Amino acid sequence: MTFAAGDIFAGGASSLIAVLYLIFLTDIIKLAPGLAGTAVLVAKTWDAINDPLMGAISDRTRSRIGRRRPYILAGSVLLIPIMALLWLPIPVLDSQGGKMVWAMLFYVAYNTVQTVIAVPYASMSTEISTDYDQRNKVNTTRLLFSTVASASVTLLASWLFNQYRDGEIGLWPMYLWIVLGFG
Repeated sequence: MTFAAGDIFAGGASSLIAVLYLIFLTDIIKLAPGLAGTAVLVAKTWDAINDPLMGAISDRTRSRIGRRRPYILAGSVLLIPIMALLWLPIPVLDSQGGKMVWAMLFYVAYNTVQTVIAVPYASMSTEISTDYDQRNKVNTTRLLFSTVASASVTLLASWLFNQYRDGEIGLWPMYLWIVLGFG
């Protein structure tokens, strides 16, 4: 059960970004929709490349704490700073091109960190037991945790964003909730 709870990250983070990131880029950062979509496309393309690479890297790793755990630990240390930069509500660069590069760079960085955590974690589920039924139970429980996290984060993050749009909360409280609450 404890191992399966790790999938709260995968379901929650994926939903948060899928539901809100483009809206964040267009409504808060004021990035043109086409450029926001391009930034996401580039990051998703990188994600399609780095997932199999991470799988191969973690398969070949040999360490005293196992071949998956070093990556999960390193990724979890990097997660909050990357979330903070991904959702930074004040763009460092002012031009549309600069905003797109900023969004693309940190979405690529986020996808890299997410891959460093998620791919070894998912691979680990096949290694925790030699018993088929036990592995199946763990993976079903992981899916349940991921689904509940996905639904919860989608509802809560959408509510939070609507609170911001309605003027109920300010930009910085919303930012802190996203980074510290969901990160």
